[in-house]
Amino acid sequence: AVLSRELKDLPSLPAVVLKLLKISSSAESSAGELVKLVETDPAITARILKVVNSAAYGFSRKIDSIKHAVVLLGFDKMRTLALEISVFEQMVRPGESSGFDLKFFWQHCLSVACLSRAIAEEKGHPDPERLYIAGLLHDIGKMILEVNGKITYGDFIKYNSYFSGNLLKKEANIIGLSHDQLGADFCHLWGLPVSITLPVRFHHERYHQLNLDQEHFLEIGVVSLADFLTWAHGIGSVNLILHRTLQPETMEITSLGTLNLTALLERMDREILETARFYDISFPSLNQLRENLLLFNIDLCRFNNACTNRQDELESQIQSLSSLKDSLPVPHGSLNREEIVKQTLTALHREFSYDRLYFLEVGEKKRGFKISFFLNFTTREDALTGTAVEITAEMKNFIDSLRNRIPKVISGSTSDENQVLEKFGVSELGIIPVVSNEKVIGLLCVDNISSKRAIHQSSLASVSIVTHEMGKALEHAGLFQKYRVMASIDGLTGLYNRYVIEEIIKEYFLKADSRGHPLTLAMIDIDFFKSFNDHFGHIAGDKILKNMANTMQKFSRPNDYLGRYGGEEFIVILTETGYIDGFRYGERLRKKIEKLGHVLKKRFPGHSLTVSIGIASYESGMKKAEDLIAQADKTLYMAKEMGRNKVVGFYREEKKWSGGKSPVPVEQVTG
Repeated sequence: AVLSRELKDLPSLPAVVLKLLKISSSAESSAGELVKLVETDPAITARILKVVNSAAYGFSRKIDSIKHAVVLLGFDKMRTLALEISVFEQMVRPGESSGFDLKFFWQHCLSVACLSRAIAEEKGHPDPERLYIAGLLHDIGKMILEVNGKITYGDFIKYNSYFSGNLLKKEANIIGLSHDQLGADFCHLWGLPVSITLPVRFHHERYHQLNLDQEHFLEIGVVSLADFLTWAHGIGSVNLILHRTLQPETMEITSLGTLNLTALLERMDREILETARFYDISFPSLNQLRENLLLFNIDLCRFNNACTNRQDELESQIQSLSSLKDSLPVPHGSLNREEIVKQTLTALHREFSYDRLYFLEVGEKKRGFKISFFLNFTTREDALTGTAVEITAEMKNFIDSLRNRIPKVISGSTSDENQVLEKFGVSELGIIPVVSNEKVIGLLCVDNISSKRAIHQSSLASVSIVTHEMGKALEHAGLFQKYRVMASIDGLTGLYNRYVIEEIIKEYFLKADSRGHPLTLAMIDIDFFKSFNDHFGHIAGDKILKNMANTMQKFSRPNDYLGRYGGEEFIVILTETGYIDGFRYGERLRKKIEKLGHVLKKRFPGHSLTVSIGIASYESGMKKAEDLIAQADKTLYMAKEMGRNKVVGFYREEKKWSGGKSPVPVEQVTG
């Protein structure tokens, strides 16, 4: 499904390469077979003779036949050289690509191959040349995708210009299969031995669970270590600094501490530099390698520092939590919100002795909070209940805390944050987001206004675990208790199901009707979704629905509600959002899905992933939530009628149609 043609229609590995691989993997192969095979391909013969007559080999007289070359070089060296040149001539050179630098890819493969052979020799492997071949082919899946993928590897790299997280998962999500899986599948189809197929498949993953003999374990470990070391030098298969993980079994099986890494790397440098000129490759200079290593180590140090700091925090949390669990009341059985907050804040004071603790809930103003509960354990008579805090763009620590759901110590790094501290009469404030049902519902704040004791980040981390439990208790105490009891989540997409999303619409419709809160719905439908199912199957259709849900979740705010309304139809409740902002949201989402569709187009040829979106906002004349839903459905239908991949909206009180037959400003008709 990820390739541009059926397997039976794909060109096989070139015949000469396949035969060379079989000769390489057979203990019974002879020099005569190798000579006969190579001499059948004039281009490869010429290339080999050019290589062996170069200064790199330093022979005193000219070598004019493959048979002579085999005598001087030996069978093992000659078969490896022939295979290397064959793969380059028949697979790498023809596939020029602007998105995927094939020469950069080839220098990575050569480096991994050289290192694999050197490590194999040092570890006493019976056939180091076999490991050279495994290293040469370890990333063959990327080449297959580049030449025959519906989404080429170049397309994939351009879409993911900055890599973070698990590369294999990104490949599987966007392309449909990771390069290691695809490469191993083809090695199997070509009949290559497991000594090559296994390193291709597992050079990025854990393999301790495999029931293999020691030699095969070593082969995977050797290629995995060689791949890691070349990436660490900045010689990766793509021109990016990308961190690789080194599996525990690789470190164990290769006895990493006993390897002479300096000698291995010197040998790799020597062999690679000798080979580079024949492939017109410019390997990094010594200074460039040094810079690559420095950048790699700087990033590793940054990660290491984060891990060390996290370890210190966790140790502190363990100590705090062991004491805190005894001071906390029994698990919240009350459905009274005030009682839940009071119990939690009192327990936190007993453990951490904060002077004041207060709970701020999301206020009526967008991006604002208001103190709804306040506990003061000082002699001061402050009355902070009802005090509001508006979050501005300058309050970077507040925003970071809310976006990433992490506690923060606020000490006045910006003028707007200083104003909050002045409002509370303190120089330092600890804030912890309180999360309910995946959304921030408030902030728990602590200060030491009288004692002046410093607030430590590690103690806030412990407090955040408790506030997480408080958030769940508040969730059960509020309106969402019945949603959690029911099967509220759509099993495929992870979004609310239709029943729940309609109940939430009713709740916010009442707020809009009684308090004048702005409210907008976006109804979204995948264009021609049935055609995806018919041509590519329901599993492919399910993946599209999941990609849609993931994109919508990343694209929406914490106070938005997303639901699967039925089939390929979704609905988004945009709370505290008027018509204009709602329409802009729809257009941004439409463009985002269209961009994803461009990436997936080669995976689903002839089918572009786009959406039609209908926008409707609350109007004073509406009597019930169903009226608002019907209006959104009507605008969605109009978007489809107008050709799909459009956003159409209606807001009667402004007398404007954004689409349809009524005259409107051109910029409001989109798609």
